[in-house]
Amino acid sequence: MAQAYARLPRPDYARHPAYGQLFGRPLLRVRVQALQTLWPALREQFAVVRAWAPERTTAAAAGGGTLHDRLSRDGAVAIRLDDAEIAELRTRIRLSIEEVRRRKAEIPARDRVFKHMVSAVSVKTHPEFIESLRGALERHGVIEAASSYLGVQVNMRDAVKLQITDPNDHPWHDHFGDVGLRDPATTYMHIDSGPRFLKGMLYFNEVTRENGPFSYVLGTNNVRMGRFEYMVRKANDHSGLDRCDPRMRQLFSALPKFMQLKSEFGNDLLDSSPEAAALLAREHQFTSRDGDLIVFDNNGVHRGMKVRTGERHAMQIHLRPVTARRT
Repeated sequence: MAQAYARLPRPDYARHPAYGQLFGRPLLRVRVQALQTLWPALREQFAVVRAWAPERTTAAAAGGGTLHDRLSRDGAVAIRLDDAEIAELRTRIRLSIEEVRRRKAEIPARDRVFKHMVSAVSVKTHPEFIESLRGALERHGVIEAASSYLGVQVNMRDAVKLQITDPNDHPWHDHFGDVGLRDPATTYMHIDSGPRFLKGMLYFNEVTRENGPFSYVLGTNNVRMGRFEYMVRKANDHSGLDRCDPRMRQLFSALPKFMQLKSEFGNDLLDSSPEAAALLAREHQFTSRDGDLIVFDNNGVHRGMKVRTGERHAMQIHLRPVTARRT
């Protein structure tokens, strides 16, 4: 698929009703505070870029249909596990799912935070599950395709994260209630704030458009970023300047315009903007009809959709280079 645009969105914060229009021209002390907040994270990202190559070096074959080619073209692909494989994985993780559900039931919805929704699953706590999962990834060519895609040997991380979500759990809403601005259709669209690698989203129950499918804007893995933009977007997220509370929005508005870049930009796009329309036009929501496992480039635009009914039982898998690669 041809990509719809050449760069990641850059909202016009000077004219945004929750940013520049609200706070006006920033005072010098606020500008200084904003830069002081960003600087440690920016320095850290400079070191990360030196150790990790942010741009992959492989491309899809013309008309290719292999897992590697589909990843290179779209940035996200769905894989159907064998019935026996998914049944075995569900059996081995059943008690952990019950534990998370029981923990959540004991906590009022208004008091829940992210840690209440998740459970760490590692080779120490669930060795047989990790072995079965790693074996499934090998058999379906995921490790081989991920290594080819990134141009460096990849392996599944020994720790994965189980997450159970329901309609009361989604924290990404009402970002600009203080100014009476409703959340846009692109809410929570983002690239990850960490280095580029591949992730997997494994569904353990039936996932439809109603119970929080993973979504990906196809082809955005091919949008190019210069290294400075890459560092600034991720530094703003690591520094907390990407948050949407009024104080952080004021500081973010005080940054120089060329540094007003976020990894999590979907909250700040206005529905009337061409950039929002381009993202939504190419967004694909991956349901269980597509497959059990979605493998994706975390530097492409993605999000988890809101759970409207029922629950979603899913596991996030990291497929990381075995060693860092210097550039």
